[in-house]
Amino acid sequence: MDLLTRVLFEVQTYVIEATPYHALQPVLKSIHADPSKVNIKLLAKTAATSVSHLNPLFRTHLKQSPRLYIRKLRMQMACNMLRNGVLSIKEIAYRTGYPDPLYFSAAFKNEFGVSPRGFRENSVS
Repeated sequence: MDLLTRVLFEVQTYVIEATPYHALQPVLKSIHADPSKVNIKLLAKTAATSVSHLNPLFRTHLKQSPRLYIRKLRMQMACNMLRNGVLSIKEIAYRTGYPDPLYFSAAFKNEFGVSPRGFRENSVS
């Protein structure tokens, strides 16, 4: 595990453990276990609540919606994979939960202001 991955893991672990609302802890563990396969309805079930109640819980305790939290986590994963340089952008899109590589590229560029290819080229330099 490289240093950046280890730091991200420790930060994520801190976020999970520091969440004051106990119902969110299993939800966060589920999200961090595999952010590419997250289903909001199943997360709500994990928290023993409804989807409409899960959103305000996230906003209260994490200051963002579950969808935004998941998207940011997926983008962090994508950045790590792009820096690694082993997988194709198409494969990274699939592994981070984006079935359409073009949509992934657009979302990535929207998030970071640079395409995944550009990010990879700048990370290697």
